[in-house]
Order: sequence, then C-alpha cells, then structure tokens
Amino acid sequence: MRHETIHEHRTQHLIFDSLADLIDSAAEGAATHKQWANDQNDGRMNSSFVGRSFRAGDFKPVIAAVHKPWTDGIEIVEQMLKDIADEKLPKPYSRRRRLRWNDEDGLELDIDRLRSGQPYWRRAQREASPGPTTVTILTDISTPSSRPSASILWRGAAAIALTRMLELAGYSVELRAFNHCTDAYPRATDNNVLIDYRVKRADRKLNITSVVNAVSGWFYRTVVFSAYYTQSDYIKSSLGRPASLRGKENLISRDERTYLIDKIWDKDSALTFLRQALSDFRKKQFATN
Repeated sequence: MRHETIHEHRTQHLIFDSLADLIDSAAEGAATHKQWANDQNDGRMNSSFVGRSFRAGDFKPVIAAVHKPWTDGIEIVEQMLKDIADEKLPKPYSRRRRLRWNDEDGLELDIDRLRSGQPYWRRAQREASPGPTTVTILTDISTPSSRPSASILWRGAAAIALTRMLELAGYSVELRAFNHCTDAYPRATDNNVLIDYRVKRADRKLNITSVVNAVSGWFYRTVVFSAYYTQSDYIKSSLGRPASLRGKENLISRDERTYLIDKIWDKDSALTFLRQALSDFRKKQFATN
C-alpha cells in the first residue's frame, strides 16, 4: 500500500497496486485495529447488507471467499457480454515513424544507396498502422448504505464487459476501482478517504473469474471497508459519505484515455452505458504517437 495525503482535497489516498496488496492490508486492519471488531458486530456483517453470509468479527472466511470463483457474479457478466455481442469496435491505430526513400529530397543522404542506384534521400514520416493503445477504466464502487448489495456489482460488471470488448478490438486496458468518501476520519485534518486499487493490469488479459469478486458488493462491504482501518486511530462508524470523483479522475489516472464508470445501479443502466461507451470509441481515432 502507498499512502498519499492530498491536502488540497483534505483526502487520505490509499493506493493498492494489486488485489493481493489490498486484501493483505485489509486483513491487517481487521486484525490490529481495536475499532474493527466492534464495528463488525454492529450489524455491518449482516448478510442482507453485505450480500453474502460471513461470521461477524472473523475476516478469514472473507479471504477464503475472495480466492474462490463467485458463480453468480460470473453469470451476470457473461450474460451482459452476450447482450452486447453485436456491438463492434474499430481496431486501435499507432502512428509510428517509418522510413521513406526518394531521389529528389530528404533529410539524410545514404551514400551506399546512391552508389547502388537506389533512391538515396531518406525521410521519416508518420504513418497510421494497427497497434496497441492503452485505456484506463475507473470504476466507482462508493455506495450509500441504503443501496442493496446486489446493485453495487452493476458498475463493475459494466467495467468488465467494456474491458473485454476493448481487448477484443486490440486495446490494452487497465482496470481500477475506487471508493471515495468524505468525513471518514473525523478527528483528522485531512478527513476524506480515497481507496484506489488495481483490479487488472494493462499488460495482462482479462480473466473474468479472477476480477469479478473485486467489484462485487460483498467485496466492497468487507475487504474495502476493512482497508479503512489501516489509517487513523478513529474511523467514523458510517465510514463517511460517498462523493463523486468526476472531474478529478487525475487523482487516480493520468491516462488521457480514461473512462469513469459511476451511477449505474441496474442491468438496463449498465447496458445503456456500454452501448454509449462503445459508440464513443467508434467515433474517435485513438492513436499513440
């Protein structure tokens, strides 16, 4: 875990470069912070709230569940991919410099080519050719306690489906999820929290089975919640109020091709978002220099 304080936004930014990093830190917070057990016993591990049944005050079953396939979530994502199977994306293009030769002008003279009777002036020019382009997808999993756990997955499901479609078109995709809340650490000057974790690296192909847990409601309300307890001696029992990160995506990603997914609470909204996102990609020429 990396910890940065963003004073401008009064925010504690907790950065996890892998799911293993997040899970280990959450387990440490659960094991060492004196407030964690009391908060869990205060109804936070209720199965109707979490979305799965875990024993209050015991983090080990949560860790075990994280490392096993979650059939319900996998089926939701796979069905979504079937629903958008007819959507097509253009291949990404990379504008690379290629050498061109002629007899009249150029930037450099090649003596060997001149002597052999070949075009001898050399010039490098950009030419569009198929090639990889990186896209970063940010999934906001911050959720008010009034929302049912099942509704939390839809943003992540949309992110996974979009990742799969982009990869099939030749894009490299980094997938990150985050929780952004205000007033999480009321005794601290910088009392807001931004928990940001990498779900999938851009240089790795998507494995739905391994990532769907990480964007589920039950993961959010167990593992992500427990990551709060790595900071501060006092955490607000409500864990703060969810706050939009739209317009501040650069706190997480500096990639100019960054997509933020938020405010999706059901399947219809997820499918509407996906079709719009895919339409946007068709309209744009994403190119690397």
